[in-house]
Amino acid sequence: MEERRPEPTRLPIEIPSEDPFFQWERFQFGLRQVLTIMFGFFVWYLVWKGVTGILPLSSLLAGILLSPIAIGGIVLALVQRDGVPLEEYLTRRLEFMVSNHHYILREDSGKTAEALEEWEDAKVIGIDDDDDDDLYELPHF
Repeated sequence: MEERRPEPTRLPIEIPSEDPFFQWERFQFGLRQVLTIMFGFFVWYLVWKGVTGILPLSSLLAGILLSPIAIGGIVLALVQRDGVPLEEYLTRRLEFMVSNHHYILREDSGKTAEALEEWEDAKVIGIDDDDDDDLYELPHF
């Protein structure tokens, strides 16, 4: 009889999904998804109450007209882009757009050594954040 060797145990390094917080039939929702959906419906409810209190609309008509708010919460929670939930992706994108950016000049690989030497010998100046008219020299390392 042939002797079988046991397979090595494989442990996941990175788990791609959140722990299930709420299960409904075959659907599993993480805590973040549940909170996003609840927030979407909460905003929909507040706007619905505000609109029906101010404008002479029936509750049903206002609820139907404002339903894209609740649907937006569901879409943010369930749709994924590149394996990342859409609300997390948009949060990171907004954070990137708001944060300070530092740009680095990269030389093309086709430049000659002489051009790189000229670049190193060039005078580097920067603009002071306090006063836009004052220029100062950065230390050359």
